[in-house]
Amino acid sequence: MAVNRWVYALLKNPDRKYVLKQLMIEKPPVPLVVSWLQANKPLMDRPVWEILANIEECPTELAYQFIAFNVKPSKNRIKWPKRKAK
Repeated sequence: MAVNRWVYALLKNPDRKYVLKQLMIEKPPVPLVVSWLQANKPLMDRPVWEILANIEECPTELAYQFIAFNVKPSKNRIKWPKRKAK
């Protein structure tokens, strides 16, 4: 259930400070957060995606702050990310 809390906050909650708080509490791996964004926010601005491509090199707290305040919430249905083929 914990995964759903930060995912729902990231993608749907308009209070971005709450989103940051949830990310800091749950501490999901940054690549996992990026995969959720790829599945749900494919039409996000190009400069944001360029930074997200290299965000794993940043400290985790800085990455969470960037993600929390640059992802805009929407009312669309949340899609689970696809698994890679083996």
